[in-house]
Amino acid sequence: MAAKSGFMSRLLGDTRGPDKGTPSHGAPMLSQWLPYRSFDRKTDIFYQTDSIAFALEVAPLVGADERTGEILAQLLSENIPAGARVQILAFQSPRVGSIIARYALPRFAAGGVHRKIAEHRSAFLRSGAWFSMSKDGPFHVRNHRVFVSVSIANGKATPAELVAVRDSVVSTLQSINVASTRLGPVELISLIDDITAPAFDVTDHATEYSEFDPIADQCVRRDVQTVVQADRMLVSVEPLRAVTNLSGETHYEEIRPDTFDYRFFSVRNFPNRWAPWDVQKVIGDMFSDKLRPGCPTLTSLCLCYQDEQAAASKAGYKFMRTSSLADSKSARLLPQLKDQS
Repeated sequence: MAAKSGFMSRLLGDTRGPDKGTPSHGAPMLSQWLPYRSFDRKTDIFYQTDSIAFALEVAPLVGADERTGEILAQLLSENIPAGARVQILAFQSPRVGSIIARYALPRFAAGGVHRKIAEHRSAFLRSGAWFSMSKDGPFHVRNHRVFVSVSIANGKATPAELVAVRDSVVSTLQSINVASTRLGPVELISLIDDITAPAFDVTDHATEYSEFDPIADQCVRRDVQTVVQADRMLVSVEPLRAVTNLSGETHYEEIRPDTFDYRFFSVRNFPNRWAPWDVQKVIGDMFSDKLRPGCPTLTSLCLCYQDEQAAASKAGYKFMRTSSLADSKSARLLPQLKDQS
């Protein structure tokens, strides 16, 4: 090391080195767990840590018949290549300000009684993001969004093959009248910001991204604070955020709530058969309060498609291993080895 520093000092005429990077505090940030790295604008493909992927936002399917269910089953069984991973997200977002603004802005501009109606109705719907609009049960305003992403490990497929899979998925969804749009980096950053920092409507959402920085570092706000506990995770953000009213004026106000209690649940038993017309229960039920949660919910389903050749070779290796152990002296200690072989 001394010889190296001496060579650099003779070469550059100075012994001073470059500034060191910011020291790490030991605890990784939330963004360091995200795999997103870069994005190809030509193919709309995300390049991740060890895979390539695409993401689509699809219209929620409210009710369906058996034919629609068969088409979706065929989509998941035949259109997805081996070794791929499919993730389906159903997110009930409280960020409905932009949707209400599309209704309120034309009436606000008309003035008169229409303006007053738009102001009062917007305020009423805004309170429904966090407080029930009915005294008889939980009735909240939510923006139901569904996302479908497909990823393949590096070396298992080329970007052209992944684009062909995406076109096949989009065409199949179009055949059952389900619209879909491609997700870009800006939409992905806004989605993760909506999950980590829910709010009715804010103006400081992402409108662009830097191509020279990893996408994962831009997904999570710098003021997000996380506290990990045994059965939950507390996430808090700075409550003072930019908000634009109906008149177009932007000002800062405190957004409450600013601390969120994240609870995670898993499915114990899946139903033997899920009827397509029961899908509407995922977004709520008129008569069951348990299906109308007052908090934002995120339902995730991940499907991993195994490679048949790799699975067959692994099963053959296990069979050879158990067969060899069944004839050994150690089989006396493990009588179940003969049954397993």
